[in-house]
Amino acid sequence: MEELDTQVEFKLPNKIVYIKPIKGRSWLPDDHSASFLFGESSIEYVVPQDSRGVLVDPLTPSEREFFESRKSSGMDFELGDLSVHKKEDNYWHSFKVKLDSRQTKLDLSKPIDYIRYKVLLTNKKYICPTADKEAVDRKLSYKFCIAEEGEEIRRKATGIDALKEAFKFYGRMSASNDDMIDFLKQYKLKNTKFKKAIPKDAKDTFLKSEISGIIDKNLDMFLEIVNDPYYEDKKLVVNGLEKGAIELVGRTYQTPEGVFLGDTSNEVVKYLNNKMNNEIKLQIMGRIENSK
Repeated sequence: MEELDTQVEFKLPNKIVYIKPIKGRSWLPDDHSASFLFGESSIEYVVPQDSRGVLVDPLTPSEREFFESRKSSGMDFELGDLSVHKKEDNYWHSFKVKLDSRQTKLDLSKPIDYIRYKVLLTNKKYICPTADKEAVDRKLSYKFCIAEEGEEIRRKATGIDALKEAFKFYGRMSASNDDMIDFLKQYKLKNTKFKKAIPKDAKDTFLKSEISGIIDKNLDMFLEIVNDPYYEDKKLVVNGLEKGAIELVGRTYQTPEGVFLGDTSNEVVKYLNNKMNNEIKLQIMGRIENSK
C-alpha cells in the first residue's frame, strides 16, 4: 500500500510523563510486596472497546496521519495501518502496554512512547490522566496515574511546604502527651490499617516516634486530620468510641441504646453540636467521665 506523502501538522511533544502506581488502597501496608502487585507481577493494557464493541481510537486524525507517514514519524506504517476499523492484521489488537508496581517513564518525543501514552489514556477506568490527588480519589478503579515531569517538580516543591506545615503542628502537639495521644486516636479512626494500641500512659518517645513516622509515610493524611475544622470536636467522638459511649456498628455511629448519630465522624460532630441533641451529648460525656 502506498504511504501517505503529505505535510502533517502534528508534532511529537517534547515532554516526559511518569506512569505512577496508585498505592495505599489495599488493607496491607504500603511497603508490603503485595500491597499493589505481588512480586514481579504486571498488568497489560490494550485499546478497549466502546459500548458497541468497536475499538476506541487512541489517535486523532492528525496523529494517525503523522504516524502513517514514514517521512514524518520514522515508523514502518503505511496509510490505513493504524485504523481501528482495519479487518486484518489490526495493529491495535496486539499492541499492549505493560505496567508493574514501579514507576514507568515515557518520553513523548519518541513515537512508540507517545503511542503507549495514548493507549493508556483510552483506559479511562484504570488510568487517571493526572496525578492530582482529588482526581485520583474520584475512582477506586484507578490503578495508575499520569504525572508530567514539570508536575513532579511542582509536587516536590509543594511537598516541602507541606512538610514544613506538618512539623509546625508536630512541634506544638509534641509538647503534650495528651495532645499526641488525641492525634493518634483520630489517626487510628481515619486509617484502618493502623492497628497499634495507644496506652493512656504511653511514653513521649513512643508517641513522637509514631507521629513522626506518620508524617514521613502518610503526610497528606496527617495534614488532613490536623487541618480538620472539627479536629477538637472529634476528640469527644474518639474518646466516646474508646469508652463505649459511642458505638460503631458497621459504618454507622450510634449510642449503646441505638440512637443514630451519623454515618461519618463529621456527621456525629454536627449531630452532637446541635443544641437539640444536647442531652445525648451530655450523656456521652458523662459515660466517658465515669469510665475514668
